[in-house]
Amino acid sequence: MDIGSENESKIFKTVAKPVYVCHGEYEFLQKELADKIVRYLLKPDEIDVSLVKINASEPNALETLLSEAGSRSLFSDNRVIYVDNAENLKLLKSDRAEDGKKLPPEEKYTNWKHFEAFSAMMRKPPESARMVFVCGEELRKPSGKGGAMRTEKIMQRVYEDVAKTGVIVRFARMYDDAYAEWIANRARREGLRLTLDQAERLLDMAGKDVRHLANEVEKLAVRAGDSRQISDDDMRMIVTSSDDIYLYLMIDHMMSGKGRSALVLLDRSMEAGGAPAQIIGFLASRFRQLWQARYLLDKGYFSYLPKEFKFGGKKTVGEGMAAVTQADRSTLCSDPKSSILGKTEFAAYNMLIPARRMTLRQIEGAITRIVDIERRMKGIDRPKLGSDVMMIQNLIVDISRDVKSAAVPN
Repeated sequence: MDIGSENESKIFKTVAKPVYVCHGEYEFLQKELADKIVRYLLKPDEIDVSLVKINASEPNALETLLSEAGSRSLFSDNRVIYVDNAENLKLLKSDRAEDGKKLPPEEKYTNWKHFEAFSAMMRKPPESARMVFVCGEELRKPSGKGGAMRTEKIMQRVYEDVAKTGVIVRFARMYDDAYAEWIANRARREGLRLTLDQAERLLDMAGKDVRHLANEVEKLAVRAGDSRQISDDDMRMIVTSSDDIYLYLMIDHMMSGKGRSALVLLDRSMEAGGAPAQIIGFLASRFRQLWQARYLLDKGYFSYLPKEFKFGGKKTVGEGMAAVTQADRSTLCSDPKSSILGKTEFAAYNMLIPARRMTLRQIEGAITRIVDIERRMKGIDRPKLGSDVMMIQNLIVDISRDVKSAAVPN
């Protein structure tokens, strides 16, 4: 069975399989599912004596795995072998292979015999143990005959065999819409009712680290208790922001003409570990999105925007996004994933509102200046007097002053 992580419930609705492989993105979610599978395969009182953990990053991990799979426990007939960092299981080239000569595999690789034994085990898993693998890299379905045989990554080589005898679960990279949906589903699992707007707000506040998001959802669920609901005020009070939340807030204050508080948030970001190069890169990305938003506003796609998203913002923004012509979509960005049209209505709304406070020319001027600072930081251009931080501070002050002094029409 070969499924996406969104269908993980299928695992627990079928007969237990001998092999499970989690692969792709989000190590935290992979390990969380792997632990859940272990608890599905073993009773609570069996885990201490029947669970064997192997770190595939360690030397001779493949040999250890084969040895454990072939042995029986004195305490239980129900054993599980948990292999972490399975992407590190690889065929090891011999010294002779370095000469570039064409050699048979048993001479080319020092651990070929172990690989053959492992491959045979994946085709016909032993009855003595079940295996759970966590693979930090995405495995690919072989594209053609023998396609998997050209790689030295062992888990990739046995992909088709595992898909037949066990379960492969792929954790795909999530984008904006998928994150919000994931948060809402996660909340539901914790017994918390989050609206999609609240899920998007949590994403905006806490960032995209899934471990952090999972912790925040759990905190909100505890706060909600039996009511199973949470208010926006509670969210603002409880949610712990990720490091870059200071940068989001800094831009919000800057685009509201509040230069002094924007500088305070810049300091907080740096205290949290933000480096000048990271901060200026963030500003560059954000202002490119602001440019897209202002361009669409000038084109008349969003002639009306409610003061708050909850007052019809989803419908209004959604209709405006749908109306954008293909020509204007191409003008915005060559990569659709980097376009604000690829974001949720909530995320797009939060770009359109601040974009109304500057003209397109002002935003272009800010981008030019940001790029200039980036070049000076990288040593491409001659540095100006003053530190990297001072250049960013001056930028924030100047943009805040421009926003405050000019009332820009929509």
